[in-house]
Amino acid sequence: MGGPRVGLIVPLPEEYESVEGVFDVLGDDEQGGRVYYRFLVPGTGHAGVLTVVSDMGPENAALAAADLIGEFRVSLVVVIGLAAALSDDIALGDVVIGSEIVEYLNEGKIIGDAKDGTRFDLAMAGTNWKPSARLRTYVQNFPHRRASRGALGAWAESALRECRIAPGKRPSTPPRLHFTKIATGGLVVASTAFRQRIKEHDRKLGAIEMEAGGAALAAYRKEHVDLLVVRGISDRAEHRKTATDGTRDVDGRPAAWRRYAVRNAARLLAAMLADPHFPWRESPAGAVPGPVASRPPGDLPISPASAAEDPRPGHRKPARERDGLPVTAAEAAGLTAAALAGFAVGAGAEHHHHKDPPGDDHHGPLPPEPAYPHTAPETPPDTTTTYETPQADLGSF
Repeated sequence: MGGPRVGLIVPLPEEYESVEGVFDVLGDDEQGGRVYYRFLVPGTGHAGVLTVVSDMGPENAALAAADLIGEFRVSLVVVIGLAAALSDDIALGDVVIGSEIVEYLNEGKIIGDAKDGTRFDLAMAGTNWKPSARLRTYVQNFPHRRASRGALGAWAESALRECRIAPGKRPSTPPRLHFTKIATGGLVVASTAFRQRIKEHDRKLGAIEMEAGGAALAAYRKEHVDLLVVRGISDRAEHRKTATDGTRDVDGRPAAWRRYAVRNAARLLAAMLADPHFPWRESPAGAVPGPVASRPPGDLPISPASAAEDPRPGHRKPARERDGLPVTAAEAAGLTAAALAGFAVGAGAEHHHHKDPPGDDHHGPLPPEPAYPHTAPETPPDTTTTYETPQADLGSF
């Protein structure tokens, strides 16, 4: 088995707790002053590596993405975590995937008020980034293809069933997937007025976050790497954000919406990466393979150094031991293999236009979508593309 194919950027430790529950960690290594957590994509033999930035903002994400690309020859970089909804059609707990990343603060300008020197305004400009055309086509068709629409329905149903938000606050409907434009910038937004201003800048923006622009910049012109932004919606970027963040779960812990949203995003990403149609790029020549023990989902080995009681990232017992079961000989062997596992060194996303394999038309239209046996209402031009659960019409786009 080769080195890692996917590198995950997780901005905050609280987000890591939910991501770790989906991508069970094999072990951890320190390289170049950064700690990396190794994992297998559930249900596959694909290896991955994850890093926790531990702080918000595009600069930190840019450094993390550059380190992932420089230390490992991953073919996919994913920014995963929380975002705020900008569209009323997107509910708390839903998941957004970036059809386009709009770095709204780039080349912006602060304008003074000639009549009142104490007032100023912000004129936005921005830089736009897009995933490759084939990655966009894959996400657009994920809800419709026979091999994946069942996975989307199972994801939505299990998310609602396992939601731990306290009664009276918990959602009444399953989460949905939205493939939409995402605004990114180094500001925490908790203002209804500023939210409206961003929508005036681009009415098709569906969500806002803080790290994607940095990751996109680091991945610029890396021909062998794709960039994907997957975010769970935890608030609406308005003045009620603090109250929403304080919502408690059934155990009385606050930040229930945040945990629910990140877990939904991580589980949906896992389902996509496990899909046989996922458009993986080949790693560049020269990538050094690193052995990774293949284990069933949810029962992955970790390094012996990480098998203590310490609940911090990378310090988890094997799944059997966490469940009170003895560790098998095979799992012990897996621990040793994971401790010896190494990953490769080496080189990732495109600016303004799709980044396609050599020979592709960078400016051509996307391939036509398959015909469906029924007709669904067309999406209004000023809304995001919303994918409903199996009970609703999945044929619309």
